[in-house]
Amino acid sequence: MYNNTSASARKTTHLSELNKRRVIDALLSTDACSRRELARRTHLANSTISTITSELMESGFIQRVGKRNQLSAGRREELVARNPRAATALAVHYTTDALTFGLVDFGLNVVEEFHVGSLPVNGEGIDRIIVDRAQALIGRDGRLQPSVLALSLPNHPIRETVLTDRVGRSLDIPVVGLNNVASMAVYHNYLSAHEGPKTFSLLYVGTGIGSGLVIDSEVYHGVNGNASDLGHVYIKDSPIVCRCGRTGCVETFASLRALSRAVQQYYGEEYALRGDDLVSFLNDRLLVEDLFARELIDQACADLAKGIRNLAALLDPGTILVVSRLNRLNPFYEERLRAHYYTRAGAPAVHTTKLEFGKYRPEAGVVGAGLFGFRRLLGGAEIA
Repeated sequence: MYNNTSASARKTTHLSELNKRRVIDALLSTDACSRRELARRTHLANSTISTITSELMESGFIQRVGKRNQLSAGRREELVARNPRAATALAVHYTTDALTFGLVDFGLNVVEEFHVGSLPVNGEGIDRIIVDRAQALIGRDGRLQPSVLALSLPNHPIRETVLTDRVGRSLDIPVVGLNNVASMAVYHNYLSAHEGPKTFSLLYVGTGIGSGLVIDSEVYHGVNGNASDLGHVYIKDSPIVCRCGRTGCVETFASLRALSRAVQQYYGEEYALRGDDLVSFLNDRLLVEDLFARELIDQACADLAKGIRNLAALLDPGTILVVSRLNRLNPFYEERLRAHYYTRAGAPAVHTTKLEFGKYRPEAGVVGAGLFGFRRLLGGAEIA
């Protein structure tokens, strides 16, 4: 009898913990909501929601943030939201040419950020850099103890899963990792939670090219973090070797690195232009009707559109959201990419998959990683 009672108690405690994690997970998908909305999102009873929110408020995880009118006249609902001071994630966003550290609070605000330069070309030793900087940051202030270290990492030259494992073995806090474009998709999914599509593919055109797949509001990563990795899909022959070691990848034709290489060769620039400097240069050339710049961007759009059509045919995501500094070259960049994508559409899915353009957000990788870390540590959703 005693054993049965103990097993029942453990089962009840486990269910209570799962329900609490489901509520936290729901609160991590929105800025503020009512208890009624939480019940709808989690499919839990109103009485259960009331008990859990009271416990979370008492423990400091959530807080009251005001009231708003219900649809029925005369009633006002109390709104609750995450307490920014409840937890902190140390997020690291690593790209091919930048390493950004950010402290992200539970309200998803970046409270501190710094960048590391002079990164190793082949990625070797990057795990040691991350560990050393993380330990220095934590040791700087004895009161700072992040709840989780969340890594936003590329899969080249070192696989995200390998790098996450290396860092995790050297630190005393939970360490989680995901592909760096997937982390951006996590953030854009959060921003579009109320009015955006529930299933979409985020396509990031930066120094490299990557894409992240969101299925019914959940980011899908694949077994090794390579899900929906458009940048390394073959589209045509080329002598240029991609950073993945192969040739013919979309990234070698349509990325900022590819455009920078062409600009340096044609205009005789002493140094390769990067990021905002490259986009500003191209924008200036477009303004003076520079034929080479127009043809360069048009060809990049044609090559990228070929890859996007493959993405649409294979995944049928409904919407492909293009995020890039190159969007600042609109309307020209958007017009050319749309033209190449739609006018040469062959697969049926292309006719039903919309091409949209999103704002480039520098904070997306850091905040997305922090949000992912909070969900894995505290939320109820297991992310594939």
